Amino acid sequence: MNVVAVDWQQGAKGPNYYQAAANTRMVGSMVGRLIQDMHVFAHAAYGNFHLIGHSLGAHLLGYAGQEVFRLTNQKVGRISGLDPAGPAFEKYSSFVRIDSSDAQFVDIIHTDAEPLISAGFGIRISVGHVDFYPNGGVHQPGCPEERFGLLSMVNFNAEKEGGACSHARVVDLFTNSINRCRYNPPDGNTACTMGYHVSKSCRGDHRPITTSRAPFC
Repeated sequence: MNVVAVDWQQGAKGPNYYQAAANTRMVGSMVGRLIQDMHVFAHAAYGNFHLIGHSLGAHLLGYAGQEVFRLTNQKVGRISGLDPAGPAFEKYSSFVRIDSSDAQFVDIIHTDAEPLISAGFGIRISVGHVDFYPNGGVHQPGCPEERFGLLSMVNFNAEKEGGACSHARVVDLFTNSINRCRYNPPDGNTACTMGYHVSKSCRGDHRPITTSRAPFC
């Protein structure tokens, strides 16, 4: 397995959240072109790409998937959107946000799907082939009362310290799902375990329950 990390911190940096949101389109297009180059020069199959992005990064990778399809008429294999950002995206068409059409399989985890006025930073609507709403997809157990502020959305350290704890929790949930945890929905459907090992046959909305302390399973 090869891993490529995209460092776009200069484009994502606050305090202007809406400029950072706009920058996702340009950076996403560049990532899409990189994927095309990896296919052309390293013979990497488009279907083998698994793109993982948090908050604004989820939408960025949606744009990357769109760019790959525009250039090649093929789709990347999978995009995992970790609590995609809500402000500047939720009320707009699927063309300007992550959507199930951006990859062969799109799985979404919502951990902060409350209105912005209630300090919720994540998108509330279902946008993937499968959408997970752990603990209802809102305030996560073990997180302190969260404060309103778009600045926290572009400052991951601030998120972890409580400014947007629920919005940041999704990263731990997905990471722990790789080797440590199986977050199955209440009905026990193991094909729809939340995170890395979800089956591509899984569809719909699911609401697994997690614990309040790491590793949250």
